[in-house]
Amino acid sequence: VQRTPQKVTAFVTRGVGEDAELLVFRHPHAGLQLPAGTVEVDESPPAAALREVLEETAVTARDPALLASERTELSRSGRALVAPASLRTGPAPDRAQLGASLRRELPCRLLTTVNGAAEVMVEESDLATGQMLQRYTGWIDETTLATSIERRHFHLTTAQQTARRWRQRAEGRFDFECYWVRLSAEPGLAAPQQAWFELCRPALRVSTGKADVPGRDP
Repeated sequence: VQRTPQKVTAFVTRGVGEDAELLVFRHPHAGLQLPAGTVEVDESPPAAALREVLEETAVTARDPALLASERTELSRSGRALVAPASLRTGPAPDRAQLGASLRRELPCRLLTTVNGAAEVMVEESDLATGQMLQRYTGWIDETTLATSIERRHFHLTTAQQTARRWRQRAEGRFDFECYWVRLSAEPGLAAPQQAWFELCRPALRVSTGKADVPGRDP
């Protein structure tokens, strides 16, 4: 079991110079996004980046090149799951399950620990509006929790022809609106993805044939 969840972000571009465009999509509950997700067991980070792009946008990307890596230490009570877990009604392993199965890499908040068991709270919100969608608490094994997340940002390209805008069914329940934006523009990505974009933008401009000029605004 990986002790630190591994994440990837995919910056997919087409065109060069002033014509370079970036692939984004609008999530119905999480705002404007880049393709991103969790590295699966026995999967390499570059393969994960390619898979996430295909799953979330239906675009076949190629040539993943590492732009940057970062490690995020979670808050004092913040945790992320390193393996799937089922919530229990109490700390003992034989306590009844609550029926809620938590996916690997899900963020949660640690409430307390007892003899190797952890009581956690999971909150899911609409990031676009801030509205709370659901909140639940329960017990899981403490060994399934991590205190940090590692993320790798990749630049990928595609020669696939697409419409200016199209919809992609993702995760079996969401319709993502996918489209291209100018790399030179401010995409207005949802947090924290806008910060990832700012981190990687200088390298992206170099790799797409438009380097930043010192002393000039982009």
